[in-house]
Amino acid sequence: LQFHKLGLCLRLIEISELSRGRRFDWLVRLRPDMAFRAPIGHLRHLDRNAVHAVMRESGMSDMNDHFALVPRAHFDAYFGIGDSCPSVYDVKISRCMGDLAEGQHTYPECAFKMRLENLGIRVANFPRLFHIVRDSACVQTTGMWMGVTKTDQCGTTGN
Repeated sequence: LQFHKLGLCLRLIEISELSRGRRFDWLVRLRPDMAFRAPIGHLRHLDRNAVHAVMRESGMSDMNDHFALVPRAHFDAYFGIGDSCPSVYDVKISRCMGDLAEGQHTYPECAFKMRLENLGIRVANFPRLFHIVRDSACVQTTGMWMGVTKTDQCGTTGN
């Protein structure tokens, strides 16, 4: 579902570019429940050949799917991920968190990481300048895997 929504977003961006007669230079992917602690800085200081994302705290170079700064050259690679979920074999040879043999699933961050790696697109580490705003009624529990939390009221979120 997440990848389908990103594909819809990509199509809306392309329609907007056609109607305004020019292409966007960058696209920002973020969640609507994010609060930023600091400005992201000027985009001209970022590498236009890399997708800029916050890395998960797993230590396995997995990107967080809450936020990304994507240069136009990589719009299709990032937002057009579509049905590009990796196979069981792909996940086993990857350096992604989670092990399908132990009943875990392939999560979106792994699919993004593998797709961008397979296309030769570098992911640049971006500082964690945001946090997810949660309703005070949300009680977080841990234990799904390495820092991921889940509640019935608040959904699932990574670290």
